[in-house]
Amino acid sequence: MRRNLCSTECYFCGDEPKLVEKPRLITQRDAGRFFDEYAGMLVADAECPSCRAQYLAWVDMRGCKYRTVDPYIHGDPYFDLSFRKTFNDEPACGDQPPWYWWEERERKLHDALAVALDYISPFEARRVGLEKYRRNQDER
Repeated sequence: MRRNLCSTECYFCGDEPKLVEKPRLITQRDAGRFFDEYAGMLVADAECPSCRAQYLAWVDMRGCKYRTVDPYIHGDPYFDLSFRKTFNDEPACGDQPPWYWWEERERKLHDALAVALDYISPFEARRVGLEKYRRNQDER
């Protein structure tokens, strides 16, 4: 697990997240147990305009006590991203786009329906699920 995504593109859709606040010093709340390592770094909250995923944009590391990448001087708003709630490359629930959880929930429901319908595939369950469910209810 890395602290950063090594990318300036959205993990979920590939769009470029936009800053939603002015750059500021990283806080204990942002970095958690890694605060001492990243103290002095400039960061800003960022959000993907397409899917609304939440990020912490890495703006400038020149003030860090332990620098993990070369100093950043490029003129872009930020040079790297991490997920906002976890400060690493693995998203928490609140970092993910709203549709991400709906797709995951839908997949789990289809898998459960497939089990209930005699282990047919999730794709087949979509096609015949309602019809078979109605037949089972009529038989009871």
